[in-house]
Amino acid sequence: MVMLRIDTDLKEKERIIKAIRNWSRSDEKALNIVSVPYSKYDVFEDIILKYTSERRKVLYIANDEESIRQRVNSLKERGFEDYCYTMEGSNRVKEGKALVLLTNKVCRLVKDLYDLVIYDDIGGFPKYNKFEILDLLSVFYKNSRIICRSIENVFQNAKSIQVPCRDVGSPLIEPRVITTRLDLNKEIPIVVYEYLQWSIKSNRNVIILTPGEEVSQRVQEYLLNIKDGLGTNVLLYKNKSKQLKYFLEKKKGIIVTHNMDIINMKLSKTDFIIYFAENKVFEYKKLVYVCSKASNAQDNNLGEVLFLSKDVSRDMENCKEIIRRFNKLIWDMGLVKV
Repeated sequence: MVMLRIDTDLKEKERIIKAIRNWSRSDEKALNIVSVPYSKYDVFEDIILKYTSERRKVLYIANDEESIRQRVNSLKERGFEDYCYTMEGSNRVKEGKALVLLTNKVCRLVKDLYDLVIYDDIGGFPKYNKFEILDLLSVFYKNSRIICRSIENVFQNAKSIQVPCRDVGSPLIEPRVITTRLDLNKEIPIVVYEYLQWSIKSNRNVIILTPGEEVSQRVQEYLLNIKDGLGTNVLLYKNKSKQLKYFLEKKKGIIVTHNMDIINMKLSKTDFIIYFAENKVFEYKKLVYVCSKASNAQDNNLGEVLFLSKDVSRDMENCKEIIRRFNKLIWDMGLVKV
């Protein structure tokens, strides 16, 4: 099995922090940090503490609330208290501290000026594509320096720091693509049926992501009709997280859903099937995040990802290209061993 060398983990984090510091001493306006999704490298605390110690104001924008909580807890442990934060659903933003933290859903409500703006896009399932991120950040560009961490370069003609690994250290899972002429509203290819059987016998959950609620209902109905052959439970998940948590922990089986929020849940021993993967709902960025979620090697149980479609879309191809680029960087930088 390919795993990250433990002795390189700290060195890699130090490399990134040093590169950010070097950028901060330059006159460059923006910085890209190109990272795999869900990276746990805390590369921002150093620059946040540097700026705030110099009485300069920092705005930290995350794409999920958990990243805000983790950032706050880490700063508390360091004895830093000059901060405030705002979560989704608020109609105004708390400001006036050296460090202001908030989710991207409320960043348009910001009124103060900041010396440094950090946009962290990798902690949760993405809400915006790179053009929408640029639009969100455009209001800060005149008065602030900006760092954006995402799976791709957001700023053109700006320096880029490559972060190909997560702390768990395995390469990203590359999806298998299965194209078919079958009517997927009524049946599934035999290879997918056999794959479901294999996952279930291996005591794994399978999450089937669909482009919409009606499709989810049809897929669940079809799977219920062949439930005896599969020998497992089939759950249609909409938004009841308690029901899903119980299913994942106690029952195991197949979960059919169009709710992408499921990706933000804690998942292990889980495989994914993207149903109608060519649908425009499945932008390449979202597909990369699904593959990254399946690449969680903390319990040495890497998942698999299947793209089930009639045709191969450009987004599917872009997803595979991004994953291959990250994996090539891991090998080229000597971050893995067999």
